[in-house]
Amino acid sequence: MIYNIMKTFTDWLKESTAFTRSRLAAANGTGPSIPDAEINSHDTARPWVSKAIKKRNKCGVKKH
Repeated sequence: MIYNIMKTFTDWLKESTAFTRSRLAAANGTGPSIPDAEINSHDTARPWVSKAIKKRNKCGVKKH
């Protein structure tokens, strides 16, 4: 058998880290929210992701 050990560039682009998957889940509302300070901590988030997380975090804050 011949095993394909080398990844192609497109396969490499599709891979994501655990933090990226967690951040996308938080933006989609399917996972726990993350603090605003951690939105861009691993890598720069997409604009819609950062807006969605900031909006989600703002909803829980009570105004005095």
